[in-house]
Amino acid sequence: MTDDSSLESAGKPAASPLWETWRTLRRNYLGVAGMVFFLVFLVVAVFGVAVTSGRHPIMDPSHIRLKERLKGPLSHYNPKAVEDEHKPPLGVYLLGTDQLGRDILARMLQGAWVSLTVGFVAVGISITVGVFFGGLAGYFGHWADAVIMRLVDIMLCIPRFILILTILALWGPGLFKIMVIVGLTSWMGTTRFVRAEFLSLRQQDFVTAAKALGSSHLRLIFRHMLPNALAPVLVSATIGIATAILLEAGLSFLGFGVPPPHATWGKILASGREYLFDAPWLTYIPGVTILVVVLSFNLFGEGLRDTLNPKLRQRGA
Repeated sequence: MTDDSSLESAGKPAASPLWETWRTLRRNYLGVAGMVFFLVFLVVAVFGVAVTSGRHPIMDPSHIRLKERLKGPLSHYNPKAVEDEHKPPLGVYLLGTDQLGRDILARMLQGAWVSLTVGFVAVGISITVGVFFGGLAGYFGHWADAVIMRLVDIMLCIPRFILILTILALWGPGLFKIMVIVGLTSWMGTTRFVRAEFLSLRQQDFVTAAKALGSSHLRLIFRHMLPNALAPVLVSATIGIATAILLEAGLSFLGFGVPPPHATWGKILASGREYLFDAPWLTYIPGVTILVVVLSFNLFGEGLRDTLNPKLRQRGA
């Protein structure tokens, strides 16, 4: 005799993989919290581009008001002391001003766009290089695997931050240079993940069947194997964005980051060192922001890693 519950489950349509992923992810409260902060950061960065760019921006992050210098958060704009067309919205410095009277909120918004750009472009470069080398090493094996993995070992032995500082000292700072250098020095983890997945997938029956049907190497790699190896790449990309943002902030703090007139969180943090007691908001506002953003990306990445784990999904089903 058939159980009623089994009949009901048999009559229901199968849930989509995206819905199954979300159902597993929402059980991880830290992962969901990281995803929420991740989405908020994206919205804030896009909003920052809209209000701080253009010939006549709504909020000018580089406009100097020496008479309004070192004003604390929620301080009111004094039109009698400064008469210009770039007064802050609502007539209030929500996050205060720096040593040159520049609006910290405008500079933080522009810094969010810089961090977002560096994070996504650098990770895009590293993922592309990592997937290419990892796919070659895992699919072909033998001498290709040996050469690529020895190159990975050599790159891992070199301190990345010192390598980036050396290259920037020779080439000079710049937004494009930072994105390319960070991307080209952070592909090793993705390479190892993709290689491990390809080594496992090439022994599967569907790959053997595709080979028997005469599929080319490119079709085997891009049509059959690569889509099944993207789960660890997605997790690596999410955590890699946090690492890239942290690297850019560290480079800007040391003076090797994005040159003026762009404002970055690392520059704001560096400028606050001399006013740690007179204007502490110059230190704790960018410092806390970097901490929250990097932590949210890491939590989201950890949540994705647990969600995309087949054993964990079967256990929670």
